[in-house]
Amino acid sequence: ANYFLAAGSEPGNAPMPLQGVWCADDDQLPPWKGDYHNDLNTQFTYCHYLTANHPEQGKVFLDYLWSLRPQAAKFARAFYGTAGVCLPSVMDIDGGALGGWPMYSLSPTNQIWLCQMFYEYYRLTGDKEFLRTRVEPYFTATAACLEELLQEGPDGKLVLPVSSSPEIHDDEAASWLTPNSNYDLALLHYLFHTLVQIEYQLGNPRGYWHAMEAKLAPLSVDTETGLMLSPNETLQETHRHFSHAMAIEPLCMLRYENPQDRSVIDATVDHLVHLGSGQWVGFSFGWMALLQIARSNGNGALYELHRFAERFLSPNGFHLNGDYKNSGVCDFHYRPFTLEADFLAAHAVQKMLLRSEKNHIEVLPACPQGWKNEPVAFQNLRAENGLLISYQRTADGKHSLTVKATQDGSWYLCNTHCWVTLQAGQTQSYQWTEENKK
Repeated sequence: ANYFLAAGSEPGNAPMPLQGVWCADDDQLPPWKGDYHNDLNTQFTYCHYLTANHPEQGKVFLDYLWSLRPQAAKFARAFYGTAGVCLPSVMDIDGGALGGWPMYSLSPTNQIWLCQMFYEYYRLTGDKEFLRTRVEPYFTATAACLEELLQEGPDGKLVLPVSSSPEIHDDEAASWLTPNSNYDLALLHYLFHTLVQIEYQLGNPRGYWHAMEAKLAPLSVDTETGLMLSPNETLQETHRHFSHAMAIEPLCMLRYENPQDRSVIDATVDHLVHLGSGQWVGFSFGWMALLQIARSNGNGALYELHRFAERFLSPNGFHLNGDYKNSGVCDFHYRPFTLEADFLAAHAVQKMLLRSEKNHIEVLPACPQGWKNEPVAFQNLRAENGLLISYQRTADGKHSLTVKATQDGSWYLCNTHCWVTLQAGQTQSYQWTEENKK
């Protein structure tokens, strides 16, 4: 995945579309037009680069999105009749709409998922200037579009005029769900909640965005199946796109350490497992690995990653969207090539190795049983606020941890139960065994 990133996303050039620079069209359109799909594909293609500590390669996509603001403003005015910015979710290199199933190709909330990529860059680099000059303006312009689309319902809560959950019910009329779908609602909560955080971090809290989030209904939850598709529908069949579970991953709004959230996460993931993988495609397995990691189930995550690697990767490492080996893990046996699942799987491996949330750093937060007596090591994975983590565990249970700050800051190291405060360029090392942590 890191090779694909370096080869396909070079500063100064265009970011990777569905097939990156490896698009062999054979005088035909490549799979799904070889374009930029913003309902999952671009977001997952650029999900692992920050923890992998290759920020300049991934920033190519953010610079591209920033350059498309005039086109995004034009599209918001022409199609939605709003101010602000919104890009089409199936677009050409110039930001023009290419069409597709309108339930996702023209969904305005996909724009919020693009916003998250800006905030994640700030979160893992600690670049306050980027927060001020890129993140805040991009979030605010996106919110300007969504605010005009939201309407007050009979209960006083804000709803979109139409709602969907990509790619539920494909392109059938049933894909228009009762507003708000959990997909739309999770993204809207994320938008307004993160704007509150941004204003606080920039020293300019106003209370406006908090009031906007308060006007949104809570996520729709069923006690048996967890997160629902919409207020009146649960997922009843196996499906490739876990869009209803956005609040768990990749938005990380629900936390397993919270007992109420834990029951929702468990019910949601268990229900997806119960429905089976018959209609999953390659990226589904990496996404399920992330959902298992969210509840610290390293065994479950490793199982899904092995299924992906053994059934969906060609000999050269490219992801082929179907179970082309006919091994029985899903019903799709075709071979279209896209990039996002490689990066999603790499992201899942990184999350098994390192957890970084609210300046709490944990090594091996979702360690599979099979790894516990094996050597494990990594170098310079990037955590929040630019903290670089290197770690080694030997087969006899000796642990070594080194942290290096690229920004001034304080972090809580969960494995050693201590805070560390460093200035940029400083390092600190720790060694311990299971019997004697120090």
